[in-house]
Amino acid sequence: IDAVFAINDPTAIGAQLAAKQLNRSEFIFTAVDGAPDIEKELSSGTSMIKASASQDPYVMAGQSLTMAAELLAGKKPAEPTVLLDPKLITAENLKDYKGWTAAR
Repeated sequence: IDAVFAINDPTAIGAQLAAKQLNRSEFIFTAVDGAPDIEKELSSGTSMIKASASQDPYVMAGQSLTMAAELLAGKKPAEPTVLLDPKLITAENLKDYKGWTAAR
């Protein structure tokens, strides 16, 4: 195993912890969420977690409310699936990331 893709940030953090407990440091971990805990990991300078594809709860909630209001008004969605663009967060671009706890 060279790398692990975790379904979410807590899973990546847990997998990294397991690797550290076994004195293994050769792995690369990536995840999905962009949660506050992953920001701490990426900024540590010692993490084996190299990236997380962000999900933005504010954008997700806003889109959901817009769609709900349109449905209540009788308007059907143009597409059955709405895709929101993730942003890949790394230690190198973390300073530009507007995370979950950022002022809006």
